[in-house]
Amino acid sequence: MIILSKKIFKYIMLVSSMVTVLGLAFVIGILSHSFQHQLMNELKKEAVYISRGVEAAGTDYLEQLNNIDSRVTYVDESGKVLYDNEADVESMGNHGHRKEIREAELNGEGEDERMSSTLSEKTIYYAIRLDNGNVLRVSGTHNFSIYFFIRYFILCRVHRSHRRCCDTCRSNDSTQYGKQSSVSFFHVFSLLSFF
Repeated sequence: MIILSKKIFKYIMLVSSMVTVLGLAFVIGILSHSFQHQLMNELKKEAVYISRGVEAAGTDYLEQLNNIDSRVTYVDESGKVLYDNEADVESMGNHGHRKEIREAELNGEGEDERMSSTLSEKTIYYAIRLDNGNVLRVSGTHNFSIYFFIRYFILCRVHRSHRRCCDTCRSNDSTQYGKQSSVSFFHVFSLLSFF
């Protein structure tokens, strides 16, 4: 009887572990797709914003860009790279054959997802054709979408801890200085507890 119950317990643990792993893989797959979609939307907004500056001030505008996480590449009508914020322009080949560049030249905008030959990372690209016929391309890596995922997870944990802590703080209903400082310590401790 004991041997049978041990076997049943092992079987239940195995099945529950498999269900947990499969469920987690499913959720991560959905979140990854969602964050990639979000990254593409951010790249589109960024490309439109930067393109307005380039059309107004030319490549001088690109040289003044600071604190930008995305990779920005500016390509002329022949495919020659005029500017890139993460690679040496002289060492870069012609980009006229790139899918997103061709689509932008034909349709006004283009997008693609592939391994970057320059950065050796899986990258999402969005390109937009400017009024002068040149193409501005903005791209982000999958590491960036993982960053979004991690940031989202941490912010949710902080928010939950903060809400739980604030509920505790409100229930203490104290106004004395000593009790307030102990509440503050509890507040900080609970915010850090998710690490």
